[in-house]
This record gives sequence, C-alpha cells and structure tokens, in this order.
Amino acid sequence: MNLPGQDEGFSIRLLTDQDLDQMVAIEESSFTDPWSKKVFEEDMKNELSAWYGAFYGSRLAAYMGFWAVLDEGQINNIATHPDFRRQGIAGRLMEAAFEEGRKKGISAWTLEVRVSNQAAIALYEKEGFRSAGIRPGYYSDPCEDAFIMWKGIRF
Repeated sequence: MNLPGQDEGFSIRLLTDQDLDQMVAIEESSFTDPWSKKVFEEDMKNELSAWYGAFYGSRLAAYMGFWAVLDEGQINNIATHPDFRRQGIAGRLMEAAFEEGRKKGISAWTLEVRVSNQAAIALYEKEGFRSAGIRPGYYSDPCEDAFIMWKGIRF
C-alpha cells in the first residue's frame, strides 16, 4: 500500500521478524518504559495480533500493532521515528490498519494513552477516538493515568 499524498518512496506493509530491530529502536526513542524485542516477538506470533509498518524505502518510519478480538480492535502500540514525526504518517498508518481491520470485521477500536500525551491524544481524536474513561495508575516510569479511548461506538 502506498501512503496517500506521500512520496512514492513511502509504503505500508505487514511487519515481520526482520523489522524487529528497527521497531525496538523506535520504541526506545519514544517511550520511557519501552517494549523489549522479546515482547514484540511474542506478540507478533499471537494469531489475534497484526503489526503494520510505514516505510520510507527500507527505513521504518512508524509502526502500529493491534489485536483483533471478535469485532473489536485493541491498539496495543503505535510509535513514529523521531525523524518522521509531525508529517501525518501515524494517521495514514492508522487509516490503513483500520481498513485492514474492517476486512476482518472490526467495527470498533480502543486504546489507552497517557493523560499527558497531548500529541497522541490530538492524533487519536483526529482519527475519531473519544475518551470513555480513565485507568488510574495504568502507566509506570513515571506512574500516570491513562485515558481509555474508543472509536466506532456511541456512549
């Protein structure tokens, strides 16, 4: 898949084990409590899991992983390499993953986000997510609450 409105050098595809080192590098540059390579490996083996990456040539610019459970998609992780932030890549990656999810019968999406992560919250709201509650102390390093956000359901 090509990213709409981007240079032809950008594409989106399912991630494989060969992408793990780039995923871990982005993860470590993005989060204070990053997932390990082993956690990514384990999750990629889960039959409910799907991982997509946005690439510029062979360079991973962003990734997103979700679980498809019945008609719901649980976004577990999404991150953009610092060199590619604020270019709309994460939004395009999410839209591509949502399209693939629709093919799997997903009609609603959910995720958790740090209450202080205003950039991510703005992206999720732009993509149609709305806050539906708070998970107290959900994050560590530092300890922080998470907003529970949903897309595709009415409250």
